[in-house]
Amino acid sequence: MLHELARLPQGLKPDEFHRACTSLTTSVVFGAESLRSRAGSLTRDVAVFGRVRPISELRARLAALTLEDVNAFLAGYNPVGHATVTTLGPVDPGGPLAESVFSLPAEVHHA
Repeated sequence: MLHELARLPQGLKPDEFHRACTSLTTSVVFGAESLRSRAGSLTRDVAVFGRVRPISELRARLAALTLEDVNAFLAGYNPVGHATVTTLGPVDPGGPLAESVFSLPAEVHHA
């Protein structure tokens, strides 16, 4: 997972962008049908945006999103640089977790 997050500043490929847009649009549409999901969305909208965003607005904003917009944002986004990996118990220095963390690009590796 850390490797995928470290890859984000390189941008998305067109097929990744298309899948993400389809998934988000589907989530917005079907999320509006579930009472629990809609209640969570309404609460989050009020907490984050100070207002409830109508479903039509969400769908319009998703439809207007372009691959270039997303990649321009991702170029300056470095989630791994601020991530902390915490484990409980010993970590095998040659094990998969250690290999994963210590094989990250130097600019995001903070050992």
